[in-house]
Amino acid sequence: MGFFSNIKRKLAESSMSAIVGTTDTIAQHYLKLKSASPELSNKEIYEQIIKFRYSVMPLKENWRYESMLKEIKNISELKLLIFEILTNESPELLQSGNENMVMALEIIEKQLEKYNL
Repeated sequence: MGFFSNIKRKLAESSMSAIVGTTDTIAQHYLKLKSASPELSNKEIYEQIIKFRYSVMPLKENWRYESMLKEIKNISELKLLIFEILTNESPELLQSGNENMVMALEIIEKQLEKYNL
């Protein structure tokens, strides 16, 4: 890994990064919902997370929100939900290349391990 790649990864892994902040927020919300309503399926929890998040801070394009609600049936794990949220809030992540997307997924996974998720 090159010098600039190392710096980019360190910034992305910092507590100030959008990836870490979003992952922490979603993980905490997931755990609260799972604890309060253990009968809910993961997909039902994912839907509640999306509805709550975007009732508080709506996306600029409503179609992104509608698309996420439709995609819930295809989201199999929390890591993918968080990645979906990140790419809808910052679409440039999808255009930044495979290396950056893989790095984002690795950081999400590492953060979720801290919550035993």
